[in-house]
Amino acid sequence: MNNPAQIEFIVPAFNESEGIVKTCERLITVLESSNLTGNIIFVDDGSTDNMWQILKDIAENDKRVKLIRFSRNFGHQAAITAGLAHSHADYNFILDADLQDPPELLTGMLALAGEGYDVVYGVRTSREGETALKKGTASLFYRVINLFSPFPIPLDAGDFRLVSARARALFLHVSDKERLNREIWAWVGLKQIGINYHRPARAFGKSKYNWKRMLKLAFDGLTAGGTGVLLVPAIVSFLLFALSIILLVSISTLAAGLAFTASAVLLGMTIAGFYIGRLYHQSRKRPTYLIWERL
Repeated sequence: MNNPAQIEFIVPAFNESEGIVKTCERLITVLESSNLTGNIIFVDDGSTDNMWQILKDIAENDKRVKLIRFSRNFGHQAAITAGLAHSHADYNFILDADLQDPPELLTGMLALAGEGYDVVYGVRTSREGETALKKGTASLFYRVINLFSPFPIPLDAGDFRLVSARARALFLHVSDKERLNREIWAWVGLKQIGINYHRPARAFGKSKYNWKRMLKLAFDGLTAGGTGVLLVPAIVSFLLFALSIILLVSISTLAAGLAFTASAVLLGMTIAGFYIGRLYHQSRKRPTYLIWERL
């Protein structure tokens, strides 16, 4: 559709009180300039600052601003999922509250959607204000995951995207508890395309993705696509077993060979244990998030 009847922005946010007013003003400006009708859905992911009260004050004066508040912090991926689950628009525009994903890119994304694409995702050609280590690990993240996933994730593409109602409906069929949404979008299929953009530095606040959260996201990505990652300990075990035979025959260092083999087995058991843990969490059938309040 060249002119969708309605569009809804999905904006996950956590402790962004410092700049949430600026974010809301800019998003409303983009919405009005697009000549589309729609709303902005903020999902408060269990913030501990006064962001919720600020958003409530805004929403009371502008009915286009809708609010969802979690009972605690359930994570960025869950917040996006909740926003999509409460939308009925023709299109959803997913972006973070820190404005590093430029909302003005909506016009170009809508143009591509008008050509028949159900998912238009942003591709970061450059990342301002980030260390070389952060950029390097981010680049490695996608490439390692795609080695094992049967549904490759577009390189350097995050959660910033425009999706159709049809894509949203298919996405919401997925009931994974440990989610990597960008992998789910790849799994959904349909017609998808990327659009390049420069990602500026944060204008305010600090990133909420510490190393612990990033490592969890990375592991969720490795295990989300299937069991391909289990090939790693299998290959390592085979190589170390061959090495132990060589050591035994040539140098007679049986202890060294056994140690290498044991380490490979332990690695395999560890990765298998993570899969079993995921199955345990999935079997409990707890919801991905809990909503405390809606406005």
